[in-house]
Amino acid sequence: MITIEGDKKSLIVTVLEETENGNFAGISSEITKQELINRLIEEGALEDGETVYLEEVQ
Repeated sequence: MITIEGDKKSLIVTVLEETENGNFAGISSEITKQELINRLIEEGALEDGETVYLEEVQ
């Protein structure tokens, strides 16, 4: 399971996996939205100068 939560400046991504005994184990990482955009540009998924829209889903 992957959850993405955030506020105006940052996102928290959590990845959970069910263990053999029914519990969950995982990791969580926080990244600012600007860092995410910069990484997407570095990886070639976005071009510098492109407009990015972040939509909040309830």
